[in-house]
Amino acid sequence: MASAVNYVWNYCNEANQISWSKFGKPLSYYDLHDLTKGCSKIIDLNSQTIQRICHEYTLRAKQFGKRKLSWRGVKRSFGWIPWCYQTIKIEKDCFSFNGAVFRFWQSRPIDGKIKSGSINQDSRGRWYINITIEKEPEKRIPTNKLIGIDLGLNPKNS
Repeated sequence: MASAVNYVWNYCNEANQISWSKFGKPLSYYDLHDLTKGCSKIIDLNSQTIQRICHEYTLRAKQFGKRKLSWRGVKRSFGWIPWCYQTIKIEKDCFSFNGAVFRFWQSRPIDGKIKSGSINQDSRGRWYINITIEKEPEKRIPTNKLIGIDLGLNPKNS
């Protein structure tokens, strides 16, 4: 799946370069979305993941102000598979994504609404799942206690 993500990223990079050479402006997220429409039938990714790749590409191109970003490949970049809440299902210590089931270790319980996330690879070849959740803020109980702060004043100057 990570190689399919690299393929979509590199396609966005090439399409953006062509847009710069022909029209003198970059492609927007909506342009890339229209160009990649229907390719989920060909490659092993769902359409929401392809949309997330296009969105991330346009964000990074705008952030760095570049016409061309780095190409993604097996030897050049670590694995990265973005997803949104519609494409993943989490049950206990397993999650299913794109028809495959993976086990994972929860560092803390998932308490909140799952928004998005990604599956990432580190330099040692281990894979991690990163989950973004939306959670209600905890209510604080006012205690009416005072706190003193040491400003670090030098006694010689006073």
